[in-house]
Amino acid sequence: MTARPLSVPHYTEKSSVKTNKVKMASGKVNKSSDELKVCRPVINSRFSGVTSLSLPSINNVIVHQLFFTSHNQKVQMHMLDLMSSIITEGDGVTQELLDTILINLIPAHKNLNKQAYDLAKVLLKRTVQTIETCIANFFNQVLVLGKSSVSDLSEHVFDLIQELFATDPLLLLSVMPQLEFKLKSNDGEERLAVVRLLAKLFGARDSELANQNRPLWQCFLGRFNDIHVPVRLECVKFASHCLMNHPDLAKDLTDYLKVRSHDPEEAIRHDVIVTIINAGKKDLNLVNDQLLGFVRERTLDKRVGVSLLGQSRCM
Repeated sequence: MTARPLSVPHYTEKSSVKTNKVKMASGKVNKSSDELKVCRPVINSRFSGVTSLSLPSINNVIVHQLFFTSHNQKVQMHMLDLMSSIITEGDGVTQELLDTILINLIPAHKNLNKQAYDLAKVLLKRTVQTIETCIANFFNQVLVLGKSSVSDLSEHVFDLIQELFATDPLLLLSVMPQLEFKLKSNDGEERLAVVRLLAKLFGARDSELANQNRPLWQCFLGRFNDIHVPVRLECVKFASHCLMNHPDLAKDLTDYLKVRSHDPEEAIRHDVIVTIINAGKKDLNLVNDQLLGFVRERTLDKRVGVSLLGQSRCM
């Protein structure tokens, strides 16, 4: 996006926020003159002596002040309102600006500055309809086109997806098909990384992803039959967590666990039994007759460890 030259006037009650009104996700909110006076000196000090700046530069200054400089709550709220308006009413979000927002969601930064983490989530929620397209483009560049050079955050894409999903699933509306694409990658380690990510998203206690995105769910279930042993093992481990948090999905999982209960790998057969037993320990109603049948079958397993485990749980 070509930067537009912008003359920066001295900040007053009537400049930057017209008639002291800013648009928020819930509607328009009037700010009193007294409150605006708190924010005005901060912004003026950043633009002191500046006669011309590009619009992206101004955006970056404001967002940097919001996340990386200590201010009282009133100033933070005014900056948050201003940044929300700039994003929702602007021509787009640059990758640099997006990075400045998203970096606060990365675990290392999140742990260092919880306040910036919370502010970033609020900003993303307020601007979801506008910023979702920019987020989708970023992940498309990295996940589909393999252009990791577009951002310094490229190596953190899976952490970011998990955090964005927890913030508001609508932020990833166009990203989920990209994850389905990655599940079919020829690289076993790449498939494993995506399976681990989706296991967290599908298995989260309040997640409705499996019901809301059936194509992605079915594609994920297909990884139970993956040629790569670590991928199959990860899927079986996920099943225990999923049965406990989403018993309504037990029917979908049963057929895949049946196949894995006869897996050529002893570790996978063993984990199928452990998965079923752990779910049954929490609530026997979580385990249907078919799943219990798999445990009984494993009492005849040719591997002593698996057989003994099955026998001990059937006694």
